[in-house]
Amino acid sequence: MAENRDKLLEVGRKGPVLIHCDSGYRSALVSVLVSAIQYDLSLDWALQRLKEIGYGISAQSHPSIYDVYQEHLADYKRTYDVAVIKEAPFVMTSAPDASGNVTWRGVSIDLVKKLAEKIGFKYNIRLTDHKDYGHKDETTDQWKGLLSEVVDSTKKYTIAAGPIPITGANMDAALLSKPYLSSGIKMLVKKPSQPSEGINLMLEPFAAEVWVMVVLAFIVISLALFLIARFSPFERAKPGRDTYNPRSTFGLKNSFLFACTTMALQGYRQAPRSISGRILICMWFMFVIIVLVAYVANLGSILTTRGRDHQQQVSFSDVEDLVRQNKVKLGALEHGYVHTTMKNSIPYKYISDSKEWTQSSTEGIQQARDSGGDYVFLMNAIQAEYVTGANCDLMAHGPLIAQYGLALAFPRSSPIKERINKELLDLLTTGQLQALLNKYVHDQRVCPDTPTHVKVSGESVRRSSSLNMNDMAIPFLFLFLGLLGAGAALGAELYYLKWKAEHRDPDAKARQPLNTEAGSSKAPSTSPPPPPIYKVNNKLQEEQQQKEQEGSVAAMEEGSAANAEAKEKTHGASGIESSPSNDKAEDDRTEEEIQQQGKDSKEEVTVEVETPEPAKPDAEIKQTTAEVET
Repeated sequence: MAENRDKLLEVGRKGPVLIHCDSGYRSALVSVLVSAIQYDLSLDWALQRLKEIGYGISAQSHPSIYDVYQEHLADYKRTYDVAVIKEAPFVMTSAPDASGNVTWRGVSIDLVKKLAEKIGFKYNIRLTDHKDYGHKDETTDQWKGLLSEVVDSTKKYTIAAGPIPITGANMDAALLSKPYLSSGIKMLVKKPSQPSEGINLMLEPFAAEVWVMVVLAFIVISLALFLIARFSPFERAKPGRDTYNPRSTFGLKNSFLFACTTMALQGYRQAPRSISGRILICMWFMFVIIVLVAYVANLGSILTTRGRDHQQQVSFSDVEDLVRQNKVKLGALEHGYVHTTMKNSIPYKYISDSKEWTQSSTEGIQQARDSGGDYVFLMNAIQAEYVTGANCDLMAHGPLIAQYGLALAFPRSSPIKERINKELLDLLTTGQLQALLNKYVHDQRVCPDTPTHVKVSGESVRRSSSLNMNDMAIPFLFLFLGLLGAGAALGAELYYLKWKAEHRDPDAKARQPLNTEAGSSKAPSTSPPPPPIYKVNNKLQEEQQQKEQEGSVAAMEEGSAANAEAKEKTHGASGIESSPSNDKAEDDRTEEEIQQQGKDSKEEVTVEVETPEPAKPDAEIKQTTAEVET
């Protein structure tokens, strides 16, 4: 029978065969089988014909005969149309060769290839232009996406290959296979920056906008001090009392120097005198203290944690924490799993309110890369792991939001579903499906694994250690209030000066007493301070010595003249010529007399000096004082 069966099958494939079925049961089985092969009929048709002639068979009643029929008549032996969406790591293409042909590869492509080898069907890959894996249009009530390729039952030889989620809606639209992989929804976010090195380390305590505001504050305070010194009347020096000059003390250069030295806590030479200037520097001092304390504290924290193997930190631990903070945007694929299945979830409402639905996964990935950490994209966990392995600036963060299985889809009239489910189970138990996942996801990773951050002590940790303007608002508020207060005080000072000038008494100066003692009709002015007493005493002593010398010389001259006159009178009266001895004696006597007269004159001068002189008038005292000062 086996030899005759094989010959009949071979002949049946070549053309019509006439079989006489009077030999009974086996002849009927062979004739139906050959007819089905000849006219390309299905297994179901052959089983139905056998049932009609009274030879009904099934896999349970006649397993050996059923296997023969299934082996030769099953529809899975045909060529299938495999519809796909190009999306890594499930469906990818290699670079085209010289003739322009491309090679298909990926998790879904390799899975279909293994199934075809095991079952024995052929397939053709057909790339579609769908953006998602299936959704039902609420306006037209028609299915769109990749599932629309298998919704029509007439397309019985079509397979939709890709990460199609197993959901109730998808199962109502088409036949789904057993899950070949388990996946879920993961958050894709920009990876936090690594610890700073070099000069960036010293700048890291403050964000860029804080540094810009600190420099602007330094410039504004310096200019404000300069303007207050120029226009405030209370900054002017008081004549005759001090040498304070606001134009030099708080000129433009010195105002900048004052702000610089006080910012570095190095002190200052002189503080402003006006109320407006002192209000300004008080607020400036408070600003400097807060800024320096914040900088030193944050820099110390950075240096303490620098070099440790700490986890990458983001400002939220899961999607609920992200929604609660309401600081980071959240997006997902339109008509994807989140959009079609999680309509009552918190992420869906958050995304709908912000309208952050994307038209493709590629668009969402690019937004996450360009956002700097302010945008999170929800996507398939397997795809997220592949993307983070190829892009080192991205990371998959947080736990799985939802879990679901991935399946292949077929039309309801597909004859191959049962065989595929059987082979999928075999591939899953032997670990071949996990090997496919490792081949295209884990083994292709070029970036190191990035551990995700979990909340510490129930509080989220900052994504960046730099202090931004929200953190440094208080010191800048102090500075702003100081500028307002100083401006108001300067206006009040100028108004007071104007009011005082308008209400000044023009006759007040005329009613002041005159300085009649000096013989002047002008109002007395403040006299300069007297010279030191030792200078006056020295001047009086010099004048007294000079007068004593002049008196001594005059007395000696008068004594000499008197002696000469007496001598002439003596010689004229006696007429006697004196001898040499007498002349000598006379000369001796004359000298004694001159000396005696000198002594008498000295005594007279001394007495005259010791006699107190009358008091000098004020004018002579002032003239003497002026000569001493000169």
